[in-house]
Amino acid sequence: MSTTEIIAALDLVHPGQKITIRYHVLPHLEVMTSVATCVKRQDKAVDLRVPDLDENEVIRLPVPPNHSWHALQILKLTPHEYFKLPLKPYSECNLQPDVDAKAIIYVDGSTCHEKGGPASSAISVFTLVGSQVHRQNFGRFYPGATSNCVAAAAMLAALRFAKMHVPRDGNITIVTTSQLVYKHVTGEQRFKDSKLVTVGQQLNDIVDASFALRISFCHLHWAHKNYADEICKSVLNLGKPLGDLPELFMDLPYVNTPRHRTQRVLPPVVEPQLPEPMDIQSIEDFAKLRTFKARTSVPPEAELLWANLVRRSAQAVVAATDMVERDKNIIELMLLPMRYLPANVRTTRIVTHLKSGTPFHIDHRKQSQEVRERAADREMHRLKEQIHRLGRDGKIKTANKLIRNQATRDDMPHDEKVEGLKKKFVNKDTADESEEVFAIRQVPIFTGFEVRSALRKINRQCATGADGWSKDHLMSALRGSEGLDDILGSIFTTIASQRLSPLLEDVLRCGRLVGIPKPDNAGVRPITIAALFMKVFGTMSMARDDVKPSQHQYAIGHKDGCLKVIHQIRDELANLHKNDPTAEYVAIKVDISNAFNELARHTVRKELKEHCETMKQFFRVAYGGSSPLIVYGPDGFSMINMEEGIRQGDATSTYLFCIGVDRALRELLELKYRCWMFCDDLTLIVRKCEVEATLEAVKRAFAKVGLRVNEAKLDIYGPTDVRTKPFVLLGADLACTEEFTEKQLLKQSQYFELLDRIPMHAQLKAVLLRVCGAPRLRYITSAMPPNSTKRLTEAFDKGTVSALSKIVQLSEEDLEASGLLHDTMGAGIPKYTELREKLYAAARNYAIDGVHTPVELVTKGDDSRQPLARHNMDAQWLWYDGSMSPAEFCTAFCVRLGIVQPHLRVHPARCDCGKTITNDVDQIQHTFTCDQFTSTTHTRRHNMLRDEICRVCMSFGISAVKEPTCYLYEEGRKRPDIIFGTHRTLVTDVTIVNPQGEPGEAAKTADEKKRKQHGAAVERQQHVFIPGACEAYGLIGPGMVKLVKELAHNLPLSTQFIFRRTMMNAIATVLARSRASGIYGTRYRRDHIMPH
Repeated sequence: MSTTEIIAALDLVHPGQKITIRYHVLPHLEVMTSVATCVKRQDKAVDLRVPDLDENEVIRLPVPPNHSWHALQILKLTPHEYFKLPLKPYSECNLQPDVDAKAIIYVDGSTCHEKGGPASSAISVFTLVGSQVHRQNFGRFYPGATSNCVAAAAMLAALRFAKMHVPRDGNITIVTTSQLVYKHVTGEQRFKDSKLVTVGQQLNDIVDASFALRISFCHLHWAHKNYADEICKSVLNLGKPLGDLPELFMDLPYVNTPRHRTQRVLPPVVEPQLPEPMDIQSIEDFAKLRTFKARTSVPPEAELLWANLVRRSAQAVVAATDMVERDKNIIELMLLPMRYLPANVRTTRIVTHLKSGTPFHIDHRKQSQEVRERAADREMHRLKEQIHRLGRDGKIKTANKLIRNQATRDDMPHDEKVEGLKKKFVNKDTADESEEVFAIRQVPIFTGFEVRSALRKINRQCATGADGWSKDHLMSALRGSEGLDDILGSIFTTIASQRLSPLLEDVLRCGRLVGIPKPDNAGVRPITIAALFMKVFGTMSMARDDVKPSQHQYAIGHKDGCLKVIHQIRDELANLHKNDPTAEYVAIKVDISNAFNELARHTVRKELKEHCETMKQFFRVAYGGSSPLIVYGPDGFSMINMEEGIRQGDATSTYLFCIGVDRALRELLELKYRCWMFCDDLTLIVRKCEVEATLEAVKRAFAKVGLRVNEAKLDIYGPTDVRTKPFVLLGADLACTEEFTEKQLLKQSQYFELLDRIPMHAQLKAVLLRVCGAPRLRYITSAMPPNSTKRLTEAFDKGTVSALSKIVQLSEEDLEASGLLHDTMGAGIPKYTELREKLYAAARNYAIDGVHTPVELVTKGDDSRQPLARHNMDAQWLWYDGSMSPAEFCTAFCVRLGIVQPHLRVHPARCDCGKTITNDVDQIQHTFTCDQFTSTTHTRRHNMLRDEICRVCMSFGISAVKEPTCYLYEEGRKRPDIIFGTHRTLVTDVTIVNPQGEPGEAAKTADEKKRKQHGAAVERQQHVFIPGACEAYGLIGPGMVKLVKELAHNLPLSTQFIFRRTMMNAIATVLARSRASGIYGTRYRRDHIMPH
């Protein structure tokens, strides 16, 4: 068992309780079973006495590192029944809890601020109903109260529940995490705060002599997680009571949040009336709204409000009384991003509109006029804004793909593109009229788990459909609203199982159609982006469907299917030629004309008859009628109706297409042809003399599913052929021709040229360079032999270094000489010239032998030539978020490489302290060591870190006061840096130290030093001191990591992850900024203060 599994198994174990333990002691493998006894608990560790091991020695689980019992391997732990109801390990109690207690009640209170503001009280009641444990939760929301008040109110609610609803012949156990409340109810110490007088008196009155004999009060350490705590946070997030017994909770005096200083606090979750739904009468009305760009992610400050809005809109769908109201509410739910999250609006305005429940006003005439006015000169500006927006949302791959497509595409006027797209779609097949369509049937209810699982499978980098919903939108809503996934599951079940209005059917079937120009003016490729709700619906349907296409269809069920096809065909041709050189085996690449758009829907429907009912109903909803496709342009949009075929552009469409053509593929396999197929790309290996017969067989097979073979694009390749024309199979050239290499070199050149021209942030450009090779070049080097990709990789590596040198204002020679250009502790840019052989071998081994060999794209820093490289432990700040200026980023990036930019170099120089500076590394090291060398002193860098921590905390609603003077020290006048207004008052003192020895050693030493300085004084005030040391080159010490986690625990569950990520990114960024500021300070001091 792992440490986590052991802790979970022992979570409810108490001293005196028996545990059956299965184990073995290395090196012996004989499994033993013993009955152990718990003798002591210390937080999550449990001390056991195991007679079969040692009668006298106590064994602690989990076994501490380097302990004498490290060879003990635990296989299974089974606690014996002790308490019939779940009782967490308590630290103290007034009476020993009854093992047969009729009820165990957990109580807790939660506040946004310890001394006032929105708060909640909650109790979680466990009782026995027959032999089953029954749990009830009750809670109340208070607009303003202190933490002590809500904890006391929760205790009073528990006593009232026990007196009114627990049988008089049974005992009760009440558990609290509040030491103050525990001491009051046990009589150790009475409330002294004036705000607690009333509740204290009621607690005294309700616990009479006879009632007191039945109650055991227990104090629970916070580390064991009070069951009521999650209820408190849920009530606090929702802003409304929970349960049907509101009389349990008393009224409390209103206490507002103390005003320490101006801060941007998360607004409380409110529930204003939903606005009137938009008047959408046609699919054209719906399509117009897409011209108003929506953000692809929700600002952290607005997540709770957004989640609340989505939940209420979803509840309105479920609560609808007729089909008209239901369908109108579904459409309104799909419009939320465009109505509440416009792209070009400040976050504060979005928060205000979400708080009041007021959507943004949409003026079609004003929007279209602005588009026309800017159409002439907005292309580069639009591209820049789009890339920056994608960068801020973390969608770097999408941004890179956008640049690559923009750089290599052939320009095509919008009207010409629309005409080309219209030609791709065919009229409805007359044979389809006689086919029986799927009837509406009930499908099993979609669960919240299915909704979340399907959403996780969807690529967050994918573009948004006509509805504007992105994966991040829905993930933010699910994080901030408990139970929303089940409500959405109910809505999806309704869509799948009930009749829908024609307008809603059109909205669900509509897609945003994008035309991608093909090379050499070969037309346009139609890609349809479906609505997010249809993607989720389709993904859930695929998960339920257990009927898969043939194993020779490599688009479904094959990881790296393209590479498998390429390597297997190359290997098969080589083996056949080796075994029989005279047979003249060749590969035939067959092009299916306009395959997705011409595939007969009745063919797919016939194949789906053997599939699950959910997939049938998805096909009915998605393809039961014509699909309106919307093509957006600079002056509006055009509509194209798709009556036949399958949309190309998402996983479910690919799945349905593969199901539809599987009949043709099976027919070819029955004829004993060697076939490989990836979606609509078919490749066969036959003898050269059998090509014509094979082509006729392929034509017959695909004609039965309504598809045509384009003979003009038929291509044949033999392993002994000498050819100059590429044989491009799934993006790789099997013939390894110079023409293919030249085309790829041209595309690379165009990419780097456009990247240089786009006026975007240096940090974003550097991020794009770090990942730009991953999508395309890595694929080509994995698919083609190393000797054929040498020129390509050399040119790419050179182009990357050249582009980076322009960004950070360094010469290419300096970058290469640093030794960290291709190191994870440096720039982290892969060097494909050295990787191509490894990538090709790994891909071939996986395709032929099924052996997966991971390939590290960058080195790990162990062999770095820079002495400081191993201390570059922070990489968060390298990702673009807009918080650093381009100059700060470039300087900090160069420091990471151990280089000082030429315009900031001051060496050779002599510091006032006597140190002689002769090179870049000396300048960097001395900058962070000696305050006489730079105007950015230790104190200034310290203050930058301190202020940034305060800023982030206050932006999340956590009060942060700098340099409190409320602590008394035995020696000298000292004070910590920050005191936080959290549930348990946290205090920290931050510092930035220079690294010494191994990474992290200096930070640990500084943490201990700070703990000795401030720990005793802070703890005398019953506050918690956590030191916050960081190392100058970016390593965040363990104390600071712990501090961030503790701060996060004071926030709603839905925002804890976002806070931790934001805070860690902010700390890493401010440390990088401080390094840049230090280097700039040396230049300033050299020019203005130090003698020349």
